[in-house]
Amino acid sequence: MGEDDQHHGHLAHGRGRPAPRPPRPWARTTSTTVTSPMGEDGRQQSVRLVSTLVSSV
Repeated sequence: MGEDDQHHGHLAHGRGRPAPRPPRPWARTTSTTVTSPMGEDGRQQSVRLVSTLVSSV
């Protein structure tokens, strides 16, 4: 089940590129947004967020 999901999400298009909306750009924005106002605490949270989102994908 998990493997099928990954193949569908990543290699569904088969054009060499992942999905039309790669997780890196928005994940980066989230990191910056969370890190700016909170500082070090936000940093840890942002890393956790990105990890969770990447896991989901």
